Amino acid sequence: MQRALSYALAAALLCSLPSSAVAKKRNISPAERKLAQRHFELASTYYQQAAYDEALKYFDKSYQLSGEPALLFNIGKCYEALGKLEQAIASYRAFLKDSGSNPTVEARIRNLSSRLPKKAPVPKPAPKPAPKAGGDDPKAKPNTPASTPKTASATPAPAKDPPASSTPPAAAPSDSGGARTWSWWTGWALAGAGVAAVGLGIAFGVIAKNKADSVQGYYRDGNRDWSEVEPIASDGQTFETAQVVSLAVGVGLAAGGAALLLFLPRKKEPSARAGLGSSGLGSNVSVAPVIGSGLYGVAGALRF
Repeated sequence: MQRALSYALAAALLCSLPSSAVAKKRNISPAERKLAQRHFELASTYYQQAAYDEALKYFDKSYQLSGEPALLFNIGKCYEALGKLEQAIASYRAFLKDSGSNPTVEARIRNLSSRLPKKAPVPKPAPKPAPKAGGDDPKAKPNTPASTPKTASATPAPAKDPPASSTPPAAAPSDSGGARTWSWWTGWALAGAGVAAVGLGIAFGVIAKNKADSVQGYYRDGNRDWSEVEPIASDGQTFETAQVVSLAVGVGLAAGGAALLLFLPRKKEPSARAGLGSSGLGSNVSVAPVIGSGLYGVAGALRF
């Protein structure tokens, strides 16, 4: 009884539904009835605040749970307030289908239908033209007599020079060193990494030498306690090992980069300079480490 009064209040709040509406309710559990009542209360609050989108959402949730036809009318009112006339008409018709005939709702449907924008009539396709008498196809080309082939002249006409273009031809992009291939970029990257590794090895070597000089100076001064210089000697051995590894890695990287630059093919383009012949312009690059007694470095050569 309480649920029926609540839904009757919803109809009275929104549109004053007539009392002859017959509700086709569903058999729902007490928990679902309570949830539907909660949705209805939220929807009524939103409707009073003119928040029609939220009111529509909760009226619809309440209807999905309860199946109360009065809620279809409330849903139609929300659609009408939002200016969605077609959806409002559909909700009112669903209400009439569930609750029976209602003159007030039928009048509202007629009013909303008259406010719907009229759709432009679809233009009819133009009729096809009737075929001409005699079955002639208007698209068929008229038969024309074959032209008499002209006799070739004994003296050929002089060839005309092609007209000069007013727009100069676009200049081809120049690359003085030829197109850069992956081997060119990779070679230089490896060579640079090798030089950096060799330089790091040289630095490690300098540090290791300083450590060794410190140990030797300690013994030259007449000291014999190994425990005092053992950490220095251990650090010197560590830096010496790092020196050897860095130099080996640097030499390997530099050699690999030099091999890529020297031996792998490189795409060439015709040179823009005159007098270079068909061989074009090329270059050879060589990089090699220099290691000697107290001397560390890298030697390179560039040949044109």
